[in-house]
Order: sequence, then C-alpha cells, then structure tokens
Amino acid sequence: MCRATRSQIGITLCALLALLPQAASAAGLNYNFFEVSYIETELDGTSGRINGDGLALAASIVVDPTLAFVIEHENVDFDLDINATNLYLGFDFHKPNSSTGDVYFGFGLLEVDLSGPGIASEHDTGKALSLGLRSMGSDTTEIYLEFTRNDVGNRTDKGYSFGAVLFSNQRIQYKIVYRDSDFDTSTQLGIRSTF
Repeated sequence: MCRATRSQIGITLCALLALLPQAASAAGLNYNFFEVSYIETELDGTSGRINGDGLALAASIVVDPTLAFVIEHENVDFDLDINATNLYLGFDFHKPNSSTGDVYFGFGLLEVDLSGPGIASEHDTGKALSLGLRSMGSDTTEIYLEFTRNDVGNRTDKGYSFGAVLFSNQRIQYKIVYRDSDFDTSTQLGIRSTF
C-alpha cells in the first residue's frame, strides 16, 4: 500500500481536526452538485515513487429521493510523461443513519486510460464499488469517510478516503480529501457548487 507524504497527511489531518470541535447542529446533505478539484498524487513504482498532478471533475444529480447519478472524470500527468485518465459513471444509494448523516453505497463502471513513452497505451474498463458515511459536523462543515474497491482489467485496487466540505454559503463549498489505496496516495483540493 502507498505511504502518504508527511505534508499530505498533515494538511488533511489539521484541516479535519480544526473542524471537529464545532457544534453539531444539522444542515442538509445535498446530492445535487458539480465540483472541480486539483489532485496531487503519488504512484508506487518498481523503482520508487512517481509523482503526478491534475484535475478532477465530478457531478451528482438526484434521480430519486435515495438515488443519485454520479459522473467523475480525472486527468493526471505523472513524472516521465505518463498520463492517466479515469472516467466513472455510476449511482449512489443513500439512506439517513442519523439526523445529521447518511450512509451510502455506490456502484458503477470505471474506464481507465494510461499512456506514456516506452509503455503500451492501456485502455481497460471494470467496476467500482464504494461504501461511505457523510455527516454534517456543523451548519458549515460536512465530513465523510469512504471505502472503495475498483476491479479494472486484471487489477484490484482497494482504498479509503476521508475529507471535509466547508460551506462558504449554501451554493459554494470547498473540499479537501485524502485518499490512500493499493496503487496510489493522493490529496484533493476542490470547489463544489450545489444546485
């Protein structure tokens, strides 16, 4: 499993710890949103770490009171001119588990494209599963934890992520996420717009 840099863990944990003491009065969780994020990531290579960064776009649209359609696109450029592009199409089922939180289960299709000098261009598809918790830590802070499993080609990637969404108002929020999996470790900083 990948190991995060101290700066990635430190930034994420400090942001989350600063949020925990706030009062727990609920605002609603919203599943209608569009977000843009900057990603900083590290892959475990056979001869050390390979660093990369890029952008992620995501949208979630409610199609039923407990069901949302989700689309996510990531494009990351790594050292050595390696490029990875992921496209996810799926659904999230969510159910309240308290007055301030939801438990959710996601499933969908994942398409992965990998290219670079000296490696054959790879294109694989597979399935992605997730299980998570979202909760309002306060009127202005959402926190969440998610476990994932992606089966693409002949590879399985299991991981977890945790993060926070900070509300500047009801339409605009800021997001910070730490993710660790079998193949990569990443930090995401993003902005979300709800509708």
